[in-house]
Amino acid sequence: VAPLLITPWKTYSPPVRCEALEALLGRADRIPALLDALEQGTVRRGDIEIDRRQQLTQHRDPAIRQRAKELLGSATSSDRGKVIAAYRGALDASVSPERGKEVFKKHCMTCHRSGGEGNEVGPDLRTVQERTPDQLLEQILDPNREINPAYINYALATTDGRILTGIIAGESATSVTLKRAEGATDTILRTVIDEMISTGISLMPEGLEKDITPAQLADVIAYIRKR
Repeated sequence: VAPLLITPWKTYSPPVRCEALEALLGRADRIPALLDALEQGTVRRGDIEIDRRQQLTQHRDPAIRQRAKELLGSATSSDRGKVIAAYRGALDASVSPERGKEVFKKHCMTCHRSGGEGNEVGPDLRTVQERTPDQLLEQILDPNREINPAYINYALATTDGRILTGIIAGESATSVTLKRAEGATDTILRTVIDEMISTGISLMPEGLEKDITPAQLADVIAYIRKR
């Protein structure tokens, strides 16, 4: 059963992936295959929600527990860690939510909504106001560290050669709707879908530091947290 569930993993939409994971975790004899897939990269750490990761790292079987801890430890890559460390000092400097609002409008509102402005592609930033500046810094600069399955990017190929990308905003028995930056959507009939796979990464790209200075990011974080 486990190989049958894991082989098409990248083609699953978030609800299907959730059910497949439920079936894999439901029996201890299926978990080693899931851990193998994690080690091989077929299943990514971000595909497994936090509560499921805890279930694995606290499993009663010592062998499963130890291997899960090794595979599901920190997901911050060394280069992302260096960027985060370089930007962290700016959080202690004087910040301006007003300046942060202007930076938000320029770089963030194509996918996020805050203060009644922007597009609801990624999470509404009101939902993260309670997070600390340090938590927000890590999540902005290392968006693939913890990914909500609802915001994983998908690539869809059609039978006429088109390639479409975005998060799954809706699906039915007959169609799939993808949403991308600016809130634009594409609804594709299942009859013309040749392949649909998860990219395994967040819709929010890495590399924001190329466009935003540490001081500007600190201002954006202050704006996000302002009530």
